[in-house]
Amino acid sequence: MNGGVKIISTDELIVEISEITGRKSDKEEKKRFIVNCLRKSGQLSRREIATRSGLSPATVSALVTELLDEALVVEEDAVKSPGGRRPTPIRINYEDGLAIGIKLNFSRIEGVLTDMSTGIADRCECQLIDREVETVLDAVEWVVRALMRTSAAAARPVHGIGVAIPGAIDTINGICRVSHRLGWRDVAFAERLRARLDVPVHIDDDSHAFALAQSLFGLGLTRRSFATLAIGDGISVGMVLAGKVHRGETGAAGKLGHVRHAVDGRRCECGRVGCLQAMHAVGGMLAQWRGTADRRTFASDFAGLVSAAQAGHASALAIARSAGEAIGQHLATFVNVADLRAIVLGGEAVALGDALIEPLGDQLGALVFGAPVVLTIDEHSDFWSRGAAALVTQIQFDF
Repeated sequence: MNGGVKIISTDELIVEISEITGRKSDKEEKKRFIVNCLRKSGQLSRREIATRSGLSPATVSALVTELLDEALVVEEDAVKSPGGRRPTPIRINYEDGLAIGIKLNFSRIEGVLTDMSTGIADRCECQLIDREVETVLDAVEWVVRALMRTSAAAARPVHGIGVAIPGAIDTINGICRVSHRLGWRDVAFAERLRARLDVPVHIDDDSHAFALAQSLFGLGLTRRSFATLAIGDGISVGMVLAGKVHRGETGAAGKLGHVRHAVDGRRCECGRVGCLQAMHAVGGMLAQWRGTADRRTFASDFAGLVSAAQAGHASALAIARSAGEAIGQHLATFVNVADLRAIVLGGEAVALGDALIEPLGDQLGALVFGAPVVLTIDEHSDFWSRGAAALVTQIQFDF
């Protein structure tokens, strides 16, 4: 040891990396490539798969047969044409089972029952009376059991439960290392929920789950690398690099809201003063809104702020503009460092519309180096809970 740093040789590093990555066999990698081709294209014939993959027709035929035996893909009916019979299309078997996605918020739980493409079959919500671990486990169990009792869940097995938690998540061991919002530290949430329900449980940070859903089935489907920006209770970035969600060394990658924005201001949930999200996430904007005269005309909640901004009230527009400018400045620094040119914007704050998004985009335009950034707005709030369900899908199909 030297100053708290472990010095290891190159040979030792190679051994450690190989042990961590657990490389798949060549055949498994080829099967994974075929499944991802089908995910992006919908359906393909064996010949089309061979053309796209560069694999021989014989190899593709053998691998597809294995995927059919594993019920991961299915054959569609061949369509006759004047020139004869067309090749049989192959597609992913998303109907073979179900997944449950759970999104933990500060004061409520959102749950969805989905097919394996995260298409929603049913949904259930409940309020949280507090954020003690046992209370949350009780509430999540209630939501899951309610979804499993629905008619949609009667005929097919539930392959797993995905839970999106705001915090630094050890996805391999299913442990929430720290969640300032929930007040948790080193909570083995996956294991404790699995013990109650006897169903596989997978957990991840909510912004990472959101990025996963956008990558597999959403606005990032056609991109290998992009980012998501979520503005809600917090401010966070999800990164997809070369088709994989980047979670960082400790599962805490993308916490843009915890960059230092000011030397003073509101205290953040993390305990520090001056964090970007303490001032300009939904809670920070509401604190400013509740101190204005316009609050006498509009409700004091976030819906009231949105209504006031839409009506053109100066104080509401100023709050939204200040948030957009501040977030845009820090996001531009992130873009310059990471060199990601596409960003999907989501979260509760997108309801503010152009009042927030235009100044944010202006800052990106002014401060980003090189090629412009494509900013896309996702107004579908269910992509958060669908992202939790996608944790199950990703493992089931090895996407």
